Parts: sequence; structure tokens; C-alpha cells
Amino acid sequence: LGYDQYNTNDYTYIAPGAAVIPLYQNGRLSKNLYSYTYVSTTVMSNFHKKFGNFDTHLMLGTTSENTDLVNQQHYGYNFITAGTISFNNIAEGNKFFNDGTTKKRLVGAYGEFGVSYKNIAYLTLTGRNDWSSTLPIETRSYFYPSVSGSFVFSELMPKNNILSFGKIRASWAQVGKDANPYATNTYVNPPITIGPYTGVGNQYSAGNPILKPEIQDSWEVGAEFRFFKGRLGLDYTYYHSQTKNQIAQPRLAQSGGFIFSSLNSGSVTNSGMEVQITGKPVVKEDFSWDVTLNYSYNKGRLGD
Repeated sequence: LGYDQYNTNDYTYIAPGAAVIPLYQNGRLSKNLYSYTYVSTTVMSNFHKKFGNFDTHLMLGTTSENTDLVNQQHYGYNFITAGTISFNNIAEGNKFFNDGTTKKRLVGAYGEFGVSYKNIAYLTLTGRNDWSSTLPIETRSYFYPSVSGSFVFSELMPKNNILSFGKIRASWAQVGKDANPYATNTYVNPPITIGPYTGVGNQYSAGNPILKPEIQDSWEVGAEFRFFKGRLGLDYTYYHSQTKNQIAQPRLAQSGGFIFSSLNSGSVTNSGMEVQITGKPVVKEDFSWDVTLNYSYNKGRLGD
């Protein structure tokens, strides 16, 4: 069980004659309260069993996350009497109050199963399903699995002074992601009165009631070698990932009435490799020197 909370209070005073905006030339005062609360729970069970040369494990769990944000703003402008810094020194028509609440809830259930044979072969399967309050009811549930395996082929080779260790590995995984709170809703600003005029308008962002969760597919293959009793090592990985239904807020044509909107806009693809070479040029009883060389390459592409 986790609990995290903090409160922020800020106070801003603009003296008469110090404002850039003409409306506030006779002074402005604001007081804001920001409250954040985050509660998380995790329940997990682990099982372990050996069957001859096979070693198995199973993990099952569930988690929940609750986030509450409360923001209150008091502000006013045009002091009646210069030098008196108080809301009581501002006319009722020039005092305003805003109140905002943001809530988010995420519930997840997950599991992992793994099996290994001696110290030679390893296989791991995982799966997770999330339910998010920030997505439409039709798509708020999304599942993403993974599978990974490795094979230590050096265990099947006769011992020698050249290849001390050799392993190949491969994995494939999906990762899901939800949206920001209230990205599916469109809101109207509260009425604003300036002098004899009262105006009502849409907020800058339009809601999207058909949002889908963002899903990232990725896979990688690699190998690890150690030579001369660990004096020289090589680790190579090639990876590829693609993000589908990426959630973004692109700028829209203002002729539509909004500036932004949350959209499942296109995909992002990344591929590349990583190489690491390690060595021990000097190994003495009271002194050793380790050397590591890293090289990485990545190519990204933005698609429709």
C-alpha cells in the first residue's frame, strides 16, 4: 500500500503600475491552492516448484492506482485603495474564483510464468490487462503480453580456454498506455464578464470520445560471449519497436473552433543495435584494470 500527498500554496501580488497588461495596471492579487493525492495498492503471489531438471515459477498479481488533483484559484484586480494588499480592497465585480478537480483510476491484473532447464535454457511468459478511467468504456480494457527466452549453448560444449561463456537470447513484448484524464470530453469555459459584456466559449482542446489505448510492439535478439576465462567479453543486441495509435495533441485549424485535440495520430518506429565490448587487460593480485567500450545506433521513423 502506498500513499503520497503534497499541498502547494502560492501567493502573487502585482503592484499598481507594475503590470504589462492594461487591465491590471491598478494592481492584481492571486492565491492558489494545489493538492495532490496518490494511492496505490499491490497484491502479489509467487509460486516455485522443481520437476527434475526443470525449475518453474509462477507469479500472479493485481494493482490499482488512484490519483486526485484539486486546484483552487482566487484572484482579483484593480485595488480600490493603493497600498492595501487584500481581497477586501477589490470590488466584488473584479474578484474571481476557479475550482478544478482531476481524477484518474487505473486497475491492472498481471502474471508471469517461467521455466528453465538446468543452466541451459530459459523461457518466460508474461501478460497484463489494464482498465483505465481515462479511455472510453469500449476501449478502456487493454491486454499486452510478452515472451522471452535464452539458450546458454556453452553449457553443451566441452570446457576450453577460448570460449568461457556463450548465450543467445530473443524477446517480444507489447506495452499499453492510456490517455490523460478527461481527454475524451469537450468542455465549455465558465461565463466571463468584462464590463457590460458576458462571454461563453469552448476550451482550447476538443475531446475525443473514440480514443484507443496506445500500444507499443517491440522485439530484440542478442548474444553474449566471454572469452579467455572472462578476460574478453562481447554483448550484441538488435532491437525494433513500433508504437501504434500514439496519443498526441496536434495543433488544429482554428476554423474548427478548437486549437488542440487528443488523437490516435500515426505511429513511431525505432530500430537499432547496441554493442558492448569488455576487457581486462591487467589482472594482478592487488591491481586490475577493466575496460568497457559501448556503441549504439538508432534509426527512428514517423509514420501515418
